[in-house]
Amino acid sequence: MASPIKLLPALGTIAVAWGLYYFLTKETTTKVIKKKKKKITLSSLTKKHDEIISSTSDPRLAVVLLENLQLEVDGIESTTDKRRQRRKKLNARIQESIAHLEAESAVQPEQNDMKGYRITKDGKKTTFFHRDMDEKTKELIGDNAPQRIHTTNEGTKKNDTTGQSSDKGSDKGSEWNNGSTWESKNYTREAKKLVREMLSSLSISKINGDVTLVMKKKLCLIYDLEIVFVNQNKETAKICLLSGDAPEIVDVSKSEKEYLLETLNDFETRLLKTYSKNSS
Repeated sequence: MASPIKLLPALGTIAVAWGLYYFLTKETTTKVIKKKKKKITLSSLTKKHDEIISSTSDPRLAVVLLENLQLEVDGIESTTDKRRQRRKKLNARIQESIAHLEAESAVQPEQNDMKGYRITKDGKKTTFFHRDMDEKTKELIGDNAPQRIHTTNEGTKKNDTTGQSSDKGSDKGSEWNNGSTWESKNYTREAKKLVREMLSSLSISKINGDVTLVMKKKLCLIYDLEIVFVNQNKETAKICLLSGDAPEIVDVSKSEKEYLLETLNDFETRLLKTYSKNSS
């Protein structure tokens, strides 16, 4: 068994360690200071009242804020006659401000929440870009409705007041187009109809794509069609028609491919003939 004298160094070390631990923990705990709650005074509430009146543009919102402020004023204890008089005076001031704001909000017209709009004389809501013209202005402007124009055989322009189309009878498009202006027309429906006629022997499931007829000095076609059909082996096959390229046919036999290429060889020519026939 160890003698007490030999245990003294160990006990001293333990005591020093315990003292150091106690000192450090006490230092850290004493540094944690609770934040004191800010005391509400009548002076601070008076400043808050002035800020609400000066900074709040909406009178209805200011009334709500002042009513909440009045509750804070009522919650302050008045231990002396002077404090009671000051609280009474501030309450009266708040009540006066609330009455004034309520009267202002009652007579204030309803404002439009959306910027860039205004109310016309007849009560309709419209944008600021809208302009009301009087009868004199309308008379000065006259009838500005769009009218179709076309050229006569002599080459002079005139207005078409009959409302009938003048696009017919010219391979260059509309009669007003002398060939120097691009003009286009959607011709997809007619093209799909022609494809079904030319490939009537096939079981076509769908035709996708667009066809545009472009006119400038001469007619030309811009098209991109995909034809989905059932081949001789009862399998799905495709034909891709792209303007300027030969037809691309996939998933068909060699003999069937030759037949389809020969059939679609004059697709553009026949489609242009349908336009000439319809416009004559």
